[in-house]
Amino acid sequence: MRIAIHILEGITMTDEEKQNLNVKLAKWLGWEVIYDGYGFWWRVNNQASGWGTSTSLPKFTDSLDACFNWLILRLFELDLEYRLYSDDGYHFCQIKKQFANDVIADSKGGHLNPALALCVAIENLKI
Repeated sequence: MRIAIHILEGITMTDEEKQNLNVKLAKWLGWEVIYDGYGFWWRVNNQASGWGTSTSLPKFTDSLDACFNWLILRLFELDLEYRLYSDDGYHFCQIKKQFANDVIADSKGGHLNPALALCVAIENLKI
């Protein structure tokens, strides 16, 4: 009898990598993001009344609330669906076309944070 044993290592990101991914996701949402040499400014669209600073940008990589408020809605607009699941304390995400079985993007490994797994899967959509 054969027993399969697998060992997962959680994939981690530095704060800078998370910040860069948050900016990338904001651009994927269609938000304006500009750099001024000291940091960046963002706004939801050119009709918005003001600019947010880098500290006020939603932290998608750390917050499922931010993901559900913004990213999941965008996935649904694109006729995509997602599946978040856990195994041994690590989180994974798969994205596929609605009502289809073929996965078109995934989180490429286990993450310690479910929001980060979702964000990495969206990044892997080739945004």
